[in-house]
Amino acid sequence: MALTPVFHGRISADGRLELHEDEQRARRSYLRMLAGKDVDIIVRLKQDPRSLDQNAYWHAVPFPLLQEALGYDSVEELKFDLMGEKWGWTETKAGHRVPMKIHTSHLTKAEGTEFTDWLVRFGAQLPTPVWIPLPDEVAA
Repeated sequence: MALTPVFHGRISADGRLELHEDEQRARRSYLRMLAGKDVDIIVRLKQDPRSLDQNAYWHAVPFPLLQEALGYDSVEELKFDLMGEKWGWTETKAGHRVPMKIHTSHLTKAEGTEFTDWLVRFGAQLPTPVWIPLPDEVAA
């Protein structure tokens, strides 16, 4: 499977695509390999990936609390189910149910904040409620 590079730019006030100068050499090299071929161009908003602090918090606070409360053997199994409950499920061709967002590393910072808030509500709504402190309510 060939990897497709991602190049970066900005849309000007008048709606023109302005590509970052520091990627010019890599862009030109890649585009030479595609000379004479038809291509697709996709423009999407730059993603703001979830932070390492968000990930550290989930692994230190809500995941262990929910793992114990719900009786999961592993955090990975718990995360898989939580991601499906929060973001929804899809089915593979083989008929396996998988989360729409399978890894927390695929979340943006905003989605990470939404996931944290959801985890707190999820814990509070369990038959035996689990209090999950927010990141600013616990010390590192």
